[in-house]
Amino acid sequence: ARLIDKWGKEWATEHSKLNGRGLVVSYHAEEHTRVAFMRSLFGLKKASIPFEYLQVCRAPIQMARQLAADFALDNGFDWFVQFDDDATFPEDVLSRLLHHDKDVVCALAYQRKVPYGPCVFEIGPDGVMGSSMENIEHTGLRRVDVSGFHCSIMKTSVIQKLRDGTKNPDGSVAVPGTRQYFGGFSNRVGEDFAACLLMKQMGIQVYCDTELITGHIGSEIVVDEAFRRDWINRGRPG
Repeated sequence: ARLIDKWGKEWATEHSKLNGRGLVVSYHAEEHTRVAFMRSLFGLKKASIPFEYLQVCRAPIQMARQLAADFALDNGFDWFVQFDDDATFPEDVLSRLLHHDKDVVCALAYQRKVPYGPCVFEIGPDGVMGSSMENIEHTGLRRVDVSGFHCSIMKTSVIQKLRDGTKNPDGSVAVPGTRQYFGGFSNRVGEDFAACLLMKQMGIQVYCDTELITGHIGSEIVVDEAFRRDWINRGRPG
């Protein structure tokens, strides 16, 4: 407070290194957002962690994550948090993610559809497709092979590593750098799965906070002729 009084709020924010500079990003398939998500998002204002906010709309999810990662690194942010717009989360989510001080930490989410398994996976024998960790215990922070980025934090130093690649002790290239961190369209794995596989290849560990559990908004409906006919027969409720 004294520094703000003496030098001004902008100076104090610029010279504060306690948590670094952070970017919070949310992704939206359309221009509207869900009420439950926005309630959680506005709850972040009650936290003591300063951040800037970027909303990415109407872009394929792998492209949206790619744009956000590049924006965060190229504009001097130290970390960025990603929220899908079907997530709900506690007000202290930023401090809990930052507290771990790891390269990549994801909150625990559950799939929206049957059988509602946890969105963390072990890599299978083929090195790609794995099984959901159905019986994961709530024991705090733990390493995982793959996690969804439904609610997650990533240091921008990770993006720099992915760009630069890794080298062997003799200077030869071990893993070449890439600008396609989250992969393109694939019918085998999603963009977050592909990113985790790439990070594992480069020695970047992904963690899951098994006690930070986020909501995954479901209740999807498909409006077709049968749905409309049933709605009429039920007296057009709601």
